[in-house]
Amino acid sequence: MNKILFLFLTFSIFASTTKSIKQAIKDSDSSYFEKLSKQELDNALKENPDTLIGKSEITSLPALVGVFKNPDGEVRKKIYEIMLYPEMFKDLKDVTVPELLSGDKELKVYLDKIRSAIYETNEPSDSIAISSYYALIDQYGFSLKEAIRTKNSKAISLMSDDFFKTSNSKDSKGIINRFKHHGVKTLITALSFPDISEGTKNQIIEALNYKDLGGPEKVVLKKRIRQKRGETLFLQADAEKDEAVKKKLIDLAEKYYYAENDEEVSKEIKVESEPPMIKKKK
Repeated sequence: MNKILFLFLTFSIFASTTKSIKQAIKDSDSSYFEKLSKQELDNALKENPDTLIGKSEITSLPALVGVFKNPDGEVRKKIYEIMLYPEMFKDLKDVTVPELLSGDKELKVYLDKIRSAIYETNEPSDSIAISSYYALIDQYGFSLKEAIRTKNSKAISLMSDDFFKTSNSKDSKGIINRFKHHGVKTLITALSFPDISEGTKNQIIEALNYKDLGGPEKVVLKKRIRQKRGETLFLQADAEKDEAVKKKLIDLAEKYYYAENDEEVSKEIKVESEPPMIKKKK
């Protein structure tokens, strides 16, 4: 009798959990996933792992994004993996997930929701969910072009080495070279984020040399602004712990701070060679 009662109670708990999750998704209740426990999630997925959340596909996002505030790293990890929707996007060719979603007015709403959640979150680097979090960034995150255009330095700092390289090469001249001075401040700010990978940091430093464009003095034409960027780089070099990266930052800072361009030099010479203005007598 006790065994039958136990089985009945267990079934009731599973049914209740499943119904709660389904209802939360239906109601776009993100607060439910902020508080969802690992036991509740495990029970629900054990009962119906394929259709519980996956069947709702991307329409479940408004509810699932609540998990970014969930204190349990294992719950975050599992829901992050679900939000990748591998079945939904497995056959994509010649188009990225953001390109697909942003091409449709209704789908773009979901893209905006998950991007907001991603960039408003600071997933601890030692978290069990960190690799799944970065998988979300690679799938849904801003491209380098979008990040520079919207001045989103954090988005750039969270890019993986490969993603940054691939995203920059979307333009034959390089996205960074194409934006010229419009991206300099955003890229320099990205270097200051603590979670930026060493590979991405080195790529940004290399790109900020603007070798193909003739150097920083050919990109940032105003000396005052160029020196201001140089000062920021000197401060970043001061805080850098990796000696090799520190040296690169100092070299880059010197190029910005001390460089002159031909236009400025010729302008100064011209001003100095002109005679002072003589007022005419009335």
